[in-house]
Amino acid sequence: PNVEIAKKAGVKLGRTGAIKVSCRMQTSIPEIYAAGDCAEALDLLTGEQTYFPLGSVAAREGVIAGKNAAGTDVSTEGVIRSQMDFVLGNEIVSIGHGSETAKEIGIAVDTIELSSMGNCFHFLERYPAKIVVAINAKEQIIGAQVISQRFASMYAFNLLLAIKEGMTLSDFLKTWQPSLSAFTNFLLQISGAKLLA
Repeated sequence: PNVEIAKKAGVKLGRTGAIKVSCRMQTSIPEIYAAGDCAEALDLLTGEQTYFPLGSVAAREGVIAGKNAAGTDVSTEGVIRSQMDFVLGNEIVSIGHGSETAKEIGIAVDTIELSSMGNCFHFLERYPAKIVVAINAKEQIIGAQVISQRFASMYAFNLLLAIKEGMTLSDFLKTWQPSLSAFTNFLLQISGAKLLA
């Protein structure tokens, strides 16, 4: 992380080498807030400060830092890493921890390909998805990767909700139903858009 200005200002760095921040994105100097690729982020799954240099994380941190710098009092509950890419006509979404990042932070995981477990993911048969989830020792979903020509984000959104709720894989498979309205509301929420009444 590029933290040279912070070092010169006397701002403390965290164990990751990025700027150490509170849940309000406040640094060790109370009048200075930090967000984005220079700052640590609170990992919702572990409760530990970590370094996620991703635009999705930076955007959430920036909103919190800006609001607090302007005098409000908001905090982060933590972030779940999420990333989406388009490669060779496919949408690829990665959320939470995969086997590599889980290993780096000391969490033992198993990975399971859901699409091989029967036809439980038949929401859009025209656009099938390959879905791999990472589960911890308690069988809770802690991450997922989804690949599909379209609507990978729909599948990933439902898995994100399961991760936030601490659901086990078996509970998720029993209750999973794609919710277009929940997904649409999520997209509106993150974009700041409002529906006209």
